[in-house]
Order: sequence, then structure tokens, then C-alpha cells
Amino acid sequence: MTSDRKRQKVEEPRYTQGPLDEDFGQHRAFPLDAAPDDGEDSQVYQYLSSVRKEAEADQGFHYVERSKTVKKESEASDESIVPQEVIDEIMKSFDASKKARDERLEEQEEEDTEEAEFAVPESAAEWRKKIFSEQPDAQFLEFLEHTTIIKLIVYYTKWLSINMPEQLGKWIFTTFLRLDRDLDHKETAIVRDLGKKAVKLRAKVEEAEDVSPIPKHIIDMTLVIVGIHFRQRDLLKKDFSL
Repeated sequence: MTSDRKRQKVEEPRYTQGPLDEDFGQHRAFPLDAAPDDGEDSQVYQYLSSVRKEAEADQGFHYVERSKTVKKESEASDESIVPQEVIDEIMKSFDASKKARDERLEEQEEEDTEEAEFAVPESAAEWRKKIFSEQPDAQFLEFLEHTTIIKLIVYYTKWLSINMPEQLGKWIFTTFLRLDRDLDHKETAIVRDLGKKAVKLRAKVEEAEDVSPIPKHIIDMTLVIVGIHFRQRDLLKKDFSL
């Protein structure tokens, strides 16, 4: 037996599924052609009717023209304080040296060679004397502990200058090859400080007239590798401020 409530719902479908709409391909949710004349329901129906008329007059699709924001290659390169060709040259050399270093280490592991013993300087003065007068030895740097490598980065930050010897640049480059890329936040800050020192010196080099090309190259090399390899790219931007 059908209850009065169900019968009322069937017999008096005030809000019913209407016939299929020819314009929209959907059933009408409200019988707009049978709208009441007054009251709140009347206002609701009038609003829905106005929305429907607006939709009928509107186009089916809206096309929004998207402005082009792709930067030209020349504009992108102009944002860096180091010319793009210099960046490419430095990173090409670094990546090739990094690959050769990794291959050498793999060969040494397969051959199971004995680890060499080296005398390690104990003070900053001893390190400075060694670095400023000797060529870097890749095997010696591999022998050093990670904490000592980080200590060297601190020393390099102090010694980086517009009058530094060529040997310092070679030591920095070889140490970067040895240094792990995944550093903790404190170690990353130490490497970043070296890059910031390079930014500061590069500004001095731009103003100076009698600076040797060797310090210029060392400064750019340091800045580029810190910026690209160690993910501190903001240091390379012209709008970076110390």
C-alpha cells in the first residue's frame, strides 16, 4: 500500500524531472514554465529563469587568449652575471672531470688497491703553505675525511681574493670534485658562503682595471660550480644582493 506521503510525491511533482531540453541536452530540474506568481518561490523561479535566458544567449565555449611569457634565450642569459658561454665552458669541464673521477674510483674498488697514506696538515697556516705552493693531488683529497673537506671550503672562503695564486683555483676545482653533492643545511651554508665571496669579488674585478685574468677565471669558476652544481643559482643572478 502506498503511503499518503509517497502518493503526494508522485501526484504533486512540484520539483520534477522535466522533458529533455533541446538546447542543453539535459532534463530541467525545475518546471520554469509553471512558476508561481508571488512569494519567495516566485523570486527563485525568476532568478533561475534569468540565468537560463543568459545561458541560452551565451556561446558554448569561451576562448581565453593566453599571453606568451616564454623568454628569449638572450634575455635569460642576460640575467646572469657570468656570460652563458663561460658557464657552459666551466660546467662542461667540471662534468667531464667528475665523470672521470667516478670512473677512476670504480676501477680502484674493482682492483681492491691498498689505500695510500698521506701526511695531513694540522693548522690553517700549514694548509695555506701546502695549497699555495703545491699542485692538488686527487688521491690525497680522496684520502681526506668529509669534515676536513668542509674545513677546506672554509679556508678557501678566507683565501679567495683578486690576488690569489693559480694553485688555489686548482685546489678549489679538485675539492669540488671530491665534495659530496648532498650536504646538510650547515654544510650547504658553508659552500654558499664561498659562492657569496665570489660574487663580492667579481664586483671588485668589474671595477678594477689591472686584475690578472687568472683570478677572474677562478672567481667565475667558483661561482658557477657553487651556483649550478650545488644548486645555489640565485647567486648567479644580476639582481642578487649580499
